[in-house]
Amino acid sequence: MLKQLIDIRKVMASNEVDAIIVPTSDCHNSEYVAEYFKTRSFVSGFTGSAGVAAIWNDGAGLWTDGRYYAQAEKQLEGSGFELFKAADLGVLNYYEYLATILPEGSTIGINGALFNARLVKRIKERFDDVGMILNADVDYANDTWKNRPTLNLSEIYKLDDSLTGKSFNEKVSNIKKEYQEDKIDSFVVTELESLAWLFNMRAMDIDKVPVFFGYAFIGEENVLFTEKSRINRICLDYLNDNQVLIKPYEEVFNYLRNIKNSQTISIDESNANYQIFKALSENGNITLKPRRSPITNLKSLKNDAEIKCFVDSYQKDSIAHAEFYAWFFEELEQGRKYTEFDLVEKIADFRSKQEGYVCESFNAIIGYKENAAMLHYSPTKNSHSIIENNSMLLIDNGGQFQGASTDITRTFGLGEVTDLEISDFTNSLKGVIALDKAVFLEGTKASDLDILARQPLWNLGLNYRCGTGHGIGSMLSIHEGPRNFKYGLDQPKLEAGAVLTIEPGVYRDGMHGVRTENTVIVEKIFKTEYGQFYKFKNLCFVPIDINLINKELLENDEIEWINKYHQEVYNRISPYVSERAKIWLEKYCQAI
Repeated sequence: MLKQLIDIRKVMASNEVDAIIVPTSDCHNSEYVAEYFKTRSFVSGFTGSAGVAAIWNDGAGLWTDGRYYAQAEKQLEGSGFELFKAADLGVLNYYEYLATILPEGSTIGINGALFNARLVKRIKERFDDVGMILNADVDYANDTWKNRPTLNLSEIYKLDDSLTGKSFNEKVSNIKKEYQEDKIDSFVVTELESLAWLFNMRAMDIDKVPVFFGYAFIGEENVLFTEKSRINRICLDYLNDNQVLIKPYEEVFNYLRNIKNSQTISIDESNANYQIFKALSENGNITLKPRRSPITNLKSLKNDAEIKCFVDSYQKDSIAHAEFYAWFFEELEQGRKYTEFDLVEKIADFRSKQEGYVCESFNAIIGYKENAAMLHYSPTKNSHSIIENNSMLLIDNGGQFQGASTDITRTFGLGEVTDLEISDFTNSLKGVIALDKAVFLEGTKASDLDILARQPLWNLGLNYRCGTGHGIGSMLSIHEGPRNFKYGLDQPKLEAGAVLTIEPGVYRDGMHGVRTENTVIVEKIFKTEYGQFYKFKNLCFVPIDINLINKELLENDEIEWINKYHQEVYNRISPYVSERAKIWLEKYCQAI
């Protein structure tokens, strides 16, 4: 059992708290969090990017989704935490489970600043039903985490206008138009990606995510809540020119409690934390009208300037990939051996040589053989495998470039591969092709098209425990809502300018994992009496391993797609790479 679990239970007992819930979150409902906020990882030992820990007097549980089952089983062994496979049918979520096992009158503690308001209200309602008490002011991290990392508050700077396409005032005007129907006077921005997008500013407060900790109030006056001392001079002048007031980060709560003018204010309860909600609720001058923030959709639909950034950035990243793979396969042929983590550093080095590179966009997922079966396995300096010249290697990585984020996955065969590996690779690739080729009518949602990618695998009784693809931010988070290729999700329709990944895969625990990931942008194609039709335009130009393809499993149109894709890869990328990379491209872009 972990020492921190024992320490937390001692503090719980002294405060008469019967259970605590520890999420994977910060005060802004971020998917990727700064080291300071990785309390769930600290208490449980599980390092995946998604999951919730619960600790009670005689037990502890970790809930996570299907991407992390294999990883969690390994990391939780001997920890005192039981794994709850949250995506499986019949598995109770963490608060339902606590409501079932704890007696009436129990007190459950959470840090309300780390939970969104909608979720806290749902948890409280469930606990009220069974006579349990929710205390939203419990946080034991500082009491038990002796070497807790400090927050990294980096310099805040303004993006060049050529990268953003729209000014701060244009964006505010568009957002207010969205709010007019609900007669909303003001709104609070709490999500970090939305804040950075709205102000056309970036920083690096979270590793590999160019955002800054802050809040904004937009109304009769526009206020940015962040530390003024870290805003560079050009950015300060820009904020002054736009009449934006700057107040300290923590001042947001008092500001909201003390607004004097009677007005209707909106927050998005799916990302605004519970303490923000409380501050507004305690102010009698405010009529609070929660609704989904229009920023989520507006920032996902890229304008012409942002689209150019994506096209340019994927071109550069595709060049970096060609150089990396050419180097790697040459090294492999010469008998040199590398670890998965060596390749993490090497591919980042190749990418960093591209103009406009800022940093990596996430921790690279480089999995050899059975490690690739863990969907979000990420090797580290101290935990990795040595790559041999057999089986398969999956590499999922990306970068932050000026104005855009990239995300690319390829799986390559190394030496001898099995028929099963080739079959899994080919059938998952069929899903990529089917979705890439889709033509769809106005009003179609990404979730409606998910079956196209899954069908080749479903035909064989196979599936994958994750979405088929996700949105990508404009030099923001690599995972961006509100669209996602996953059946059953409620989301807005697909529109021109939406950028999404297509990445079906097969993952066999203890054996191998395969995935091919391209990124596409939605484009209009033609309009008929039935309405506007759309298609996907590919942004990614990295060869797909033709040595892993079983041609007998493909239809003629799928073979044509592969050959046409590889011809375009070669035409676009070969003029800009070294001779070694050009030779590698020639080999892997051959027609099948």
